[in-house]
Amino acid sequence: MRRRGFLGVAAAASAARVAGAQQVARPFPERTVRIVVPYAPGGGSDIVARLVAQRAAEASGQAFAVENRGGGASIPGTQAVAMAAPDGHTVGVVDIALVINPGLFPGRLPYDAERDLAAVGVAVRALAAVA
Repeated sequence: MRRRGFLGVAAAASAARVAGAQQVARPFPERTVRIVVPYAPGGGSDIVARLVAQRAAEASGQAFAVENRGGGASIPGTQAVAMAAPDGHTVGVVDIALVINPGLFPGRLPYDAERDLAAVGVAVRALAAVA
């Protein structure tokens, strides 16, 4: 696995392939886009997801719904994104847990981050300073 840690937005499996496929042009999104946050409401990831959802809804004229799936070391929430239909209507907020969990749970994750998820952008970069 590549060792890149970021807080970003990841799309469901094969979203990039769907976008690149030759199809009849349709407006996107066609329906509500679900943003899955693998943490409880009120934390940093939730706040970022809600800000992104608000701006995306304003720009597209379509609804973006934030769904919190906290617990389980972010695995259930990330799994929900990985197993969603690869149509780009489900995205997930990820952070360093996406990189760390394969080492903590070798062979036990219900998804393969490299195979089942595609990065679509970075919403926040944070640097920590130690005094």
